[in-house]
Amino acid sequence: MQIAYGIRIALKYISLLFTCIINMSGVPVTIDDVQRIVEQLRPQFPGRNLNLKLIRDSVIASMLNERGLPLEQVQIFAGHRWISSTARYQPQNMAEQRELLNKWFPL
Repeated sequence: MQIAYGIRIALKYISLLFTCIINMSGVPVTIDDVQRIVEQLRPQFPGRNLNLKLIRDSVIASMLNERGLPLEQVQIFAGHRWISSTARYQPQNMAEQRELLNKWFPL
């Protein structure tokens, strides 16, 4: 799964803003703070449904697919109880799936 260019920019801005907020106030960032930041960034990405879930999904997919981090590490980072919840963010190899289907369920 390729992360869209606009989402990458949003993630960089959000990361930068989180760092500034934490360093300046010394108080942990709340979910309301994050939502407020996303709302302020939304006009910069017209035609996209920029929301916290999309950003979270993009970060998890990036960790697995672009950075190549192990599935178990990403599972812990994402707070998933089951490894299968994290595995769904990995790209699917369609040729391999087709081969398995043909092997077990030939037409």
